[in-house]
Amino acid sequence: QFVDRKEVAGLVTLVERGGKTVDVYSTGEQDVEHHVRMSDATIFRIASMSKPITAVAIMMLYEEGRFQLTDPVSRFIPAFRDTKVVSADGTIATRRQITIRDLLTHRSGLSYGFIDRGPVGEAYRNAGVPDGLSTFDGSLAEAIDKLAAQPLVSQPGAEWQYSLAFDVLGRVVEVVSGKPFDQFLQERLFGPLKMTDTSSVVADAKLPRFA
Repeated sequence: QFVDRKEVAGLVTLVERGGKTVDVYSTGEQDVEHHVRMSDATIFRIASMSKPITAVAIMMLYEEGRFQLTDPVSRFIPAFRDTKVVSADGTIATRRQITIRDLLTHRSGLSYGFIDRGPVGEAYRNAGVPDGLSTFDGSLAEAIDKLAAQPLVSQPGAEWQYSLAFDVLGRVVEVVSGKPFDQFLQERLFGPLKMTDTSSVVADAKLPRFA
């Protein structure tokens, strides 16, 4: 019905019970323009479902004793050392620094430019802070430094705000592990779990399966 009402182009459902796949169903199209049928081999963007993957990566490093959840993010990304907060009188200093726990719980004071219509969102857009919906030619390190230069919407720990916090955590993974984020995920998560179609970039050979 979702496809018939044109609410989605196509979809795939899977049901597991007792550790076994009992049903896989696909309907609609993975490419409407070229009339390519949806299939259980179609590769999708998972967007913010990359957040729990990032959380696993962070917690793996935490379990190895590489940092504490109470550590300030500036320990790994110095650009966050002098973060300011938007107030009625302009910007003011933060009462404390953003911690790893703040990032994991979306209580960092960071935001998203495409959902924040206030001064912080405007600052993001004016500075060209990448948000995952637009292209960015720079590195993750450059993107996060650009983000760190913008003000916060609230004091760290003060309130919940869906945000770019997990992009920052991805950069923390790079700094702590000494490896590019996508390489760490491949070596420590996707490879061992045999997640052969999960990656940061779709390989050329797999593009015909990309929705």
